[in-house]
Amino acid sequence: GAVHKFEGIVTVFHPAQGGPCLRCLHPSPPSAEDCGSCAEVGVLGVLPGLVGIYQSLEALKLIAGFGKPLIGRILALDTLSGDQRKIQLPVDKGCACNPC
Repeated sequence: GAVHKFEGIVTVFHPAQGGPCLRCLHPSPPSAEDCGSCAEVGVLGVLPGLVGIYQSLEALKLIAGFGKPLIGRILALDTLSGDQRKIQLPVDKGCACNPC
């Protein structure tokens, strides 16, 4: 999961179950200058806790084997508008996580 200002994202990276890895999403890590710190850009105080709760639920789904974990999908949370959306993540065929 990640947070930035008023937005949070939740996902599960599990290439062994056919999902993409973090490098499929970000082939090159952004530079430190491109990513402001929480102190610089600000984060809504409750948002890290909310994303953490969602991540805990995703871990329980994997461990206990119930529900449909967010493998290959991102749950994007916008706390200003209250919107939630799911975004499909493709596997990068050229990534090292791809067994083909």
